[in-house]
Amino acid sequence: MRMPVSGIYKIKGVGDVITGRIEQGLVKPNEDVIFLPTHTPATPCSGKVFTIEMHHKRHEQALPGDNVGLNVKGLIKENMPRVGDVMIYRKDTSLKHVQSFTAQIQVLDIPGEIKVGYSPIAFVRTGRSACKLSKINWKVGKETGGKKMEDPHALKSNEMAEVVFEPIQPLVVDSYKNCEGLSRVALMEGNGVAMLGKCTSTVAKSVK
Repeated sequence: MRMPVSGIYKIKGVGDVITGRIEQGLVKPNEDVIFLPTHTPATPCSGKVFTIEMHHKRHEQALPGDNVGLNVKGLIKENMPRVGDVMIYRKDTSLKHVQSFTAQIQVLDIPGEIKVGYSPIAFVRTGRSACKLSKINWKVGKETGGKKMEDPHALKSNEMAEVVFEPIQPLVVDSYKNCEGLSRVALMEGNGVAMLGKCTSTVAKSVK
């Protein structure tokens, strides 16, 4: 189960309400949940789903695509969920803090070249972080005659490539195979989109 968090509200007489859209899986009351990447073993960000509401009606479950408000009990005031966190079940160990991720991307119309060290802002659903380009594995484009060029030194407009990014702030991103919605990444520079792509694999980071 994956739910990117879009809002956190304190409602009088109800308590903490977390809003978001279910990306995949099923949400039911009484499930223990954690919020990544805010949650770490040393500084937990966890609670229990108490009630599920959609359009001011209470529901017994929520499905992918549903926009929900969840009354979550037991959240720790000092370490509340943040917009951009992803809510998952506490027992789910398949989503990790990310050290780096590999993505297949399409470079849009950009001035100049993109080289290793380039640090755009990556958006994944409601999450965002500056990410550093640490490696260009290969690229395909006009310059390469439609063939794969391994280990190129730079990327230009309208090329396709496989690249490795390292998030500078904590960011939740998942592989396309695990969760399509959390693999889609848009890389922005200034007000424009520089690259669009999907994450194919991640390297987990150990957090205390």
